[in-house]
Amino acid sequence: GIEHGVHALIGNTPTQLAQATIDLSTNKKLAKKLADNGRSLVEKTYNWDSISAKLDGVYQRVGEHE
Repeated sequence: GIEHGVHALIGNTPTQLAQATIDLSTNKKLAKKLADNGRSLVEKTYNWDSISAKLDGVYQRVGEHE
């Protein structure tokens, strides 16, 4: 899943969210790192191979109960 400081900056309070926004706007290296890591996570998690494997597992479990 998404990890704070690896894939995104997560703010649980308005103050934390504001600080994360400032950090991203003033630290281009951090922004690039998070963007690259976030894209990689999405590409690994939401690709057709991954989705079809999960769907196949659902179909197999349903078939076992018939």
